[in-house]
Amino acid sequence: MPSFVGTMEKECKMRLKTDFSKSLILGGFLILNSSLLTSCSSSSIYKFAAKSSASLLYEVGKDLESEQDFDFFKDAVPANLKVVEGMLSLDPNNSTLLATLTKGYTAYAFAIRETQYQEFLYSNANEEVLESLKEQTLISYSKAHQFGQRYFASKGIGFDKVIELQNNPELLKKKLDENLGSSIEAIESVMFTAQSLGTIINLRKDEMGLIARLPIVKTLFDWSC
Repeated sequence: MPSFVGTMEKECKMRLKTDFSKSLILGGFLILNSSLLTSCSSSSIYKFAAKSSASLLYEVGKDLESEQDFDFFKDAVPANLKVVEGMLSLDPNNSTLLATLTKGYTAYAFAIRETQYQEFLYSNANEEVLESLKEQTLISYSKAHQFGQRYFASKGIGFDKVIELQNNPELLKKKLDENLGSSIEAIESVMFTAQSLGTIINLRKDEMGLIARLPIVKTLFDWSC
């Protein structure tokens, strides 16, 4: 009997998680589809909806961080990220949505894409398979880094300024203090922007222009810590 109850409990939890994920995805698609069916005069309403939902989506993402079912995580994350991207299209400079996507794509790239790449890397896979997996990993990290750059811009510090100050870490840290503050959202966004850029550099070691950006990675990590 205890074994049967335990099995039923596990199935109920999985069903609840699946239903929650489906509801979030469905909700996002309903908002996106509605925006296409209404006139441009309604754009402010949808922008308000995006602003109102941003913090909720950011918090929902934390639930996936503790997900222990790898297959569920792997299947749920891409759809959820696309929902957030859809919300961002309604409010392109929403810093919370940008923070969610920076963190989400970095987590997906690290936990799924890079894990698969590393597994094949040490299993004598052929070069074509390895190159394909490497490219998929780079695409996910590149998306994360692009959203990270947009997060910086939403806070009034363009990434060109970050590059300009890459060899002056103390001045760059001061600029981050002034523009980003010390919220958890800001710290996580900077940290995951650094992780995405650092991994891109690591996977493309033959590009000297990218390697020159390593001081940025170190300064961003130091600031986050």
